[in-house]
Amino acid sequence: MKLTRITALCVSLIMLTALFAMIPSVTAEAMTEQIVTVGSTPAPVRSGASVSDAQIASASSNNTFRLLETRTGADGREWYKVRYSASLEGWISSVYATAGTAYSTDVDPYTQYLERMVVVTDNEFVLRAQPGTTKPEVARVSRNDRMVVLDHDTDAGGITWYEVRYGSVQGWIRRTAVSMTNICSAPASIDGRKGDIPVIFLSPSRQPANPYAAGNTNECEQMTRVAVELQKILESRYECKVILSDYETPIGKYGRPLKAAQLGADVYVAIHSNAGGSAGSGYGPQGYYYPSGQSRQMAENLVNRIAAITPFSDNAKNVINGMNYLGGVGYGEVRDPGGYGMVSILLEVEFHDHADSAMWIINNTEPLAAAIADGLHDTFHFMPRGSAPTTQPTTTTATTTTTTTTTTSTKGPFVTSNTLWRPSRTTTTTTSAFPTLTTTSPTTATTVPTTTSTTSTTSTTSTTSTTSTTATTSTVPTTAPTAPPQQPTGIVRAGGSSRIETAAEISALGWNSAETVIIASGSSYPDALAGVPLSAAADAPILLTSDRSGAEAALLAEIERLGARKAYILGGTAAVSAETEGSLKTAGLECTRLAGSDRYATGIAVAEELAALTEQAFDTIYFASAQNFPDALAISPVAAMGGDPILYISPEGGISKSVADYVSSTGCRSAVVLGGTSAVSELSAQTVADLGLTVERISGRDRYATSVAIAKRFADSFAENGAALATGRAFPDALAGGAHAAKMRVPVLLTGEQASDSLLEYAASRSEGAVYVYGGTAAVSDDIAQAVSAAVNG
Repeated sequence: MKLTRITALCVSLIMLTALFAMIPSVTAEAMTEQIVTVGSTPAPVRSGASVSDAQIASASSNNTFRLLETRTGADGREWYKVRYSASLEGWISSVYATAGTAYSTDVDPYTQYLERMVVVTDNEFVLRAQPGTTKPEVARVSRNDRMVVLDHDTDAGGITWYEVRYGSVQGWIRRTAVSMTNICSAPASIDGRKGDIPVIFLSPSRQPANPYAAGNTNECEQMTRVAVELQKILESRYECKVILSDYETPIGKYGRPLKAAQLGADVYVAIHSNAGGSAGSGYGPQGYYYPSGQSRQMAENLVNRIAAITPFSDNAKNVINGMNYLGGVGYGEVRDPGGYGMVSILLEVEFHDHADSAMWIINNTEPLAAAIADGLHDTFHFMPRGSAPTTQPTTTTATTTTTTTTTTSTKGPFVTSNTLWRPSRTTTTTTSAFPTLTTTSPTTATTVPTTTSTTSTTSTTSTTSTTSTTATTSTVPTTAPTAPPQQPTGIVRAGGSSRIETAAEISALGWNSAETVIIASGSSYPDALAGVPLSAAADAPILLTSDRSGAEAALLAEIERLGARKAYILGGTAAVSAETEGSLKTAGLECTRLAGSDRYATGIAVAEELAALTEQAFDTIYFASAQNFPDALAISPVAAMGGDPILYISPEGGISKSVADYVSSTGCRSAVVLGGTSAVSELSAQTVADLGLTVERISGRDRYATSVAIAKRFADSFAENGAALATGRAFPDALAGGAHAAKMRVPVLLTGEQASDSLLEYAASRSEGAVYVYGGTAAVSDDIAQAVSAAVNG
């Protein structure tokens, strides 16, 4: 069939499809297909509908196949004739499988990839005049040669071939000899025209029968949570479309992979947690890739990102060819999406059959999602989510003279009354991870009346942990604190389109200028959290970085606005890269890196610098779990106002020898352990008491209640009015916010997707004042901010 005829037929089909869309009852029946789904046991595929017929193949568990015919066998059971592969059909007994309905197959998934570029993956291959290995040769191509797909067809054996244009030559090449290359720049639509954003399909585990070793939960539940959070992060950061599979859709060629292909997906990410079974298990992430295109690179990037945040030493970091290793569910989530032309991976985020790693998965939903998002961006270099600059008129009420002014602000949030304000952004076409900021003085911020609508910007955040490398430290003299801006009332939101920009907004909110800045990882919390007390001592805002190749434009712009000349870098090069340090030095900053061999040692290095700056003994040392961040976030302004350090303690193993030695050397006799026994066990807390310190524990039923408990316990340390609000699901916004909260002497209250009763009750006890909201609406919603502000100012 000639291409012109195919094009005409496609147009006709599209017109018919549009017509059928107006007749739901007919369309629903005409656009579905019967499939067979194998159960939890692999199924024999036989040559006939009887157990006496020869077995010709074995169908993996949970896989799906196209149903061709149903027949009652001699055993009285139903038998299903299925298309096992392009060239093989066979029969499966209903003992092993069930029949059902698949998603629409009115459009061949391969037609969605017309006009896409492919690259040859075989060492050498022949272009032929028609589909088939016996057809006349028209040209020879080599590995890495690129060509455009014009059409597709199958040969006599059912193998798919692409018709391609290679220079001035047209011919046919077998699909298995090539892979798609431009899938993340312009995905094709059904009729072959290209779209403008990549489409990512997320397939969380549908295995509720896989229990976690702790937490009374299962793989399906937890991986769905990660996938939901990942969808939010990707769509708030990047120009992309993310499709989240529902639970009911089965796995296999005619299940989720087919649905993904029909929806135009370019990338297929199956998200699972691991178990070792009877053979036991280790720790660490694993990525199973489809052996073509960018799948292996995606697996490596995702595994490396997750490996950087897992706190367990036995970190496998395995990247494995799924076609050689996987069976069952995994095989269907790697082979079948890859077969449809998607870049596919099955990701095992961590092992859930250890109590410690199971609890870590449960407590780190957003950090895991953020790590996956970072790994995807490492692979595909998505365009950042941008928003056009807005003009915001200021209009008086009808009873006064009406005045309209137009200003555009990119820095320095300011607010009057209870109006929400968020900085406008400039649309960018840069290919870097985050858009470039245009900086202005905070005094040019726009005052927005209650009658003005504003466009929300979201702050996407992630959390990771990493082991730092040893580096030397030096002392930066204490800088006299600069006067903070006049404190307004109502809601004051500091949020940008990324964690980097949000930190810059918080800096602009609290500092007109600063001699020193503190640079911390925006994707790794352990080295960063100890820095809030140092921020207060040096009167230095905390700015974040996540780019391994150098400092982000937003970071450098804020440093320039502040007029800073010195910088503390928290953590080793695994946390803040040498390239970023080089960028800072090029910008004229004198850099001092505070780092140790691990998070415990880095905490000590920061504490030593804190003592050198304050030149006073510590009254109290605060101990927070080394495996999570919320409690350290909530205590950070308290520690900062008192000039006291935050050190890490193992949830089960207590304090390390290096921490014990350091604590003993300080002469401090008072300690506060943060969080309940699930965060820091009684045995671990006892290791602090064994050093001769008086130990107090502050905790609540969860991280949000703990933040309220901390605020109540240290009420005398805070001003009477106002409060600060940040998400408790991720650390970057509250980290930068902790430094600002200490400056404003307000508690940091953590919130989830809803404001808890205890949070609102405590907020009502505060005197009228500003409610500082750290992060965009993806972090803390408008509803929560307004509810807390109403409680404070009611």
